[in-house]
Amino acid sequence: MSRLMVVLGTILVLGMLSCSGEKEPEEPNTSKPPEAWKTPVTFALFAVDQMKSAKSQHATLQALAEMAIQSGDNKQALQFLQQAREIALKAELRFLKVDIEGVTAIATAEHQAGDDKAALETLRQLREIDLSNEVVPVGTKVNFYARLAARMVEFGDPSEALRTIDLAFRFGPKLDAEDLAIIAAVLTDSGNPTRALEALKDAKELAEEDRKKEKVLTELGYALARVNRHDEAQTAFREAHRLRQERFIDWRERLDLTVEFLVRLCQANEV
Repeated sequence: MSRLMVVLGTILVLGMLSCSGEKEPEEPNTSKPPEAWKTPVTFALFAVDQMKSAKSQHATLQALAEMAIQSGDNKQALQFLQQAREIALKAELRFLKVDIEGVTAIATAEHQAGDDKAALETLRQLREIDLSNEVVPVGTKVNFYARLAARMVEFGDPSEALRTIDLAFRFGPKLDAEDLAIIAAVLTDSGNPTRALEALKDAKELAEEDRKKEKVLTELGYALARVNRHDEAQTAFREAHRLRQERFIDWRERLDLTVEFLVRLCQANEV
């Protein structure tokens, strides 16, 4: 309860800050029914409702969702996140990244509790977000679907992951090399290495930074190994390993990378 009171206190402070600097602030809406004061949650929502700044409302609802996750109340957390999303869309806030993090935190908690069915349902709800709003950049939309699909594979549903990947491919030439690497990993792990190779066909040329090239080459190696093209897989892994070594100077880090490289070669030869 003490933690909740701290959060509520923060809410009220944010509410006051959201009103500062505005000309002729409106009178707070105090016409709420008595039920608004009955529980900490209804009191918190009442306080959020008094805020003049959509940004403050959104941030506060995110904080409440995080608190609900930590207390194990995933249903309440989803309600907070849904309210935050509605506010963000109305105010055209760039909300997507924080929304993904909040909902995937719920799914992860469900997964760790052994309830993969609930975790996947949570991720499916996240996938239903309407991304037609132009304020969300195309690159952010693609990354959203790619990472969401990766979590679906992790939680044991490759078929749902493939449906989600199809949403990312709707953006065609807008795909970034790093997103293609994530998508290729999902396709490979879902038993579609040939499709992963197709996705990676132009990814190396798209990758301008060594960090992105390294990711592309790593996923290329795994996909090649799955279709028994082991020599090409080893070449891709070696090139990825070289790029990583160039980014690290400390000999301990290089030793760790060399061990990782050898493990990848073993995995490629075992497939």
